[in-house]
Amino acid sequence: MFISLSVSYIWLAMSHTTPKIVLAESQPVNAPMGIAQGICPGRVVWVHDANATNEDCNNTYTPVEDGWFLPKNNNQTVIDKMVSQMIRSLTGENSDEVAWDALFKNFNRTKGRGNAGYIPGQKIMIKTNFTAAWGWDTAWPNINSTDYSIVKNDWYGIAETSPQVVLAFLRQLVNVYGIRQQDISVGDPLKHIYKHTYDLLHAEFPDVIYIDHQSNTLGRTPIVPSATPQLYFSDRGTILREDGNSAPVYNEYLPTCITEANYMINIASLKGHARAGITLCAKNHFGSHCRESSDHLHQGLVSPDGASQTRAGMGLYRIQVDLMGHKFLGGNTVLNVVDGLWGGPESIKKTKKWITAPFNNDYTSSIFASQDQVALESVCLDFLKTEYTATNHPDDYWPQMSGVDDYLHQAADPNNWPADINYDPENDGTVISSLGVHEHWNDANNRQYTRNLDPVNGRGIELVNPALDHYWVSITKCTVTAGKNNIGTISISGAMDVNAHNLNDVNSFTITVDSNNMLSPCIGIFPVDDTSSKKGKYSYALTENGSKKSFKYDTATGKFSFTAQNIDLSGLACPVTMRITIGDYAGSAHAGERIVNGLRKPAPITLMLGVKNALRIDSFKVTRGKDKFSVKAAIAVKDTNVNLAETDVAVTLDSQTFTIPVGSFVASKNKFVCTNVVVNDGSFATGVFDANNCTFTITIKQTSITSPSGYVNLGIKFADFNESGLVYLP
Repeated sequence: MFISLSVSYIWLAMSHTTPKIVLAESQPVNAPMGIAQGICPGRVVWVHDANATNEDCNNTYTPVEDGWFLPKNNNQTVIDKMVSQMIRSLTGENSDEVAWDALFKNFNRTKGRGNAGYIPGQKIMIKTNFTAAWGWDTAWPNINSTDYSIVKNDWYGIAETSPQVVLAFLRQLVNVYGIRQQDISVGDPLKHIYKHTYDLLHAEFPDVIYIDHQSNTLGRTPIVPSATPQLYFSDRGTILREDGNSAPVYNEYLPTCITEANYMINIASLKGHARAGITLCAKNHFGSHCRESSDHLHQGLVSPDGASQTRAGMGLYRIQVDLMGHKFLGGNTVLNVVDGLWGGPESIKKTKKWITAPFNNDYTSSIFASQDQVALESVCLDFLKTEYTATNHPDDYWPQMSGVDDYLHQAADPNNWPADINYDPENDGTVISSLGVHEHWNDANNRQYTRNLDPVNGRGIELVNPALDHYWVSITKCTVTAGKNNIGTISISGAMDVNAHNLNDVNSFTITVDSNNMLSPCIGIFPVDDTSSKKGKYSYALTENGSKKSFKYDTATGKFSFTAQNIDLSGLACPVTMRITIGDYAGSAHAGERIVNGLRKPAPITLMLGVKNALRIDSFKVTRGKDKFSVKAAIAVKDTNVNLAETDVAVTLDSQTFTIPVGSFVASKNKFVCTNVVVNDGSFATGVFDANNCTFTITIKQTSITSPSGYVNLGIKFADFNESGLVYLP
């Protein structure tokens, strides 16, 4: 114990004195290696908004506490907007909800799980970098054991994952995409969760599981090690050593919150590092295990002791590659994020303002993200190397060390592996392939990669720095109720970033609610004056042509609510679009099936009756032995006079077609019914079609299903109706 504490004290003291760094040789620019990953291959999104952070923050605790992590120093509305813009730009979608669905579907396709999005009940682990919250069971605690508050000492204000960024992601996953709180875990298994972080997150999301290294008090859930080792280091005992001695270390137990997760979101922090040069998503996994420290992993870095770069250069075993390639770590990550709101110079140093453009002596106020973990780390390395030079930061130019990007070369292309290393972190005989694409930008002013320079033929990275919408709108809830003749009510709530000053500059603003086939868009024009807008809060209700519309908005919280009653909803279907126009500018958002009435009570398909053919599969069941399947669907037909008795009905399941002959359905009490009729393949079908109530049920029995298990298309065709949906075949 005393040896361990001595080493720790030496390291902490050493972190304040930078040794002479062996500088890396210049590398070619725009020379990509590896295979780009993602919906938009190799795309890295960088969102920067100086308004996200308080430039006057001094990050001290005396005489007045002013830590960077405090709510007063973070504009949550702007941060929410940045995360929203990031997820849309990364996928090329114009809706947060659709963007998340695209991410999950793309991830599942790459894993051979079919074209499936997130399935309710699946688990998500949000791995954070809470490196500053080290234990109270040492001689130098940085967290109080009684209430988990931060200790006010020399390490107050160390750069790490921002609580506000985590909150923005929870709002996205729970409020926008509809994932249950209890299916999400948040934390850093090697560390604890500070009181200020827990209080901020728990206030909105009390049922999320908050991971702690060892404590089960005050709402924390301690980690549980896997029953057997899960991670096997590819150096096979030649490089890594057990903590404090020379015994080789071969494998690692992983926390069950990681091994049992269906997906991981890795939210690292933008920092330099005295031993690795940089610490981003790959290095963030130094906290994804069950030991008391990560000392044993540092032997796989450029400078194991943080002073003498004994493993500088290229072509050496790099621990980061094992972590990036492991099936439960980098291999299970649906989204890689680098929180750069408060970039830092070193893993346990305070956040620092950056000199270089576009930061210009301000905090970094950025968020980076990518599906391609190699591309993301490559871009962040270019940013870190540009800022942390010996000229700009004489004590903190760690990113300039020789060999810092050796792990990126190896993660990108197995041809760059050392001759005696085969990266197989599961030890199952299957080595990893390319984990993404690596290259360096052309220069620090233009920041262009090969796909920026040549969008058609470029094979490397694409750095996207989207212009933030002048007004940002996000829908978190949409309720649609329809009565007789499709006259009903629609209510929408969410967030936007219109401030009090914006309201004072205009006389009115317009709310438009529409969808692709809605016959009469819902439009409300709301005046802005001293009556409707007071002290940053807006509220107004109007009645016109028998309909009632109201709009409320709080500029302090960014939350709004809109309700329209007694309006014609004919043709309304997902996605629903809400557009808010203020003067010459407008912001819009979309709500799909996960938001409109929620998954358990979808939007009424009756609104499409007589407008457009539509199909929603509500239930699909296959009996044991696969000799029967049943479908319960909601159907809206454009031709309300369709006569099912005069046409055949075809049900397709993947490549199989089951045709029910003409005359099989018989009219009965405003419905069409068939009972045990012979289908083309010799099976039997029973079904009921109710056009007025938009329901259709069909059961086909004594058949053989030849399609393999997984997600397949199920289609229904009759007359001019020909629609399909996705079902899961066990």
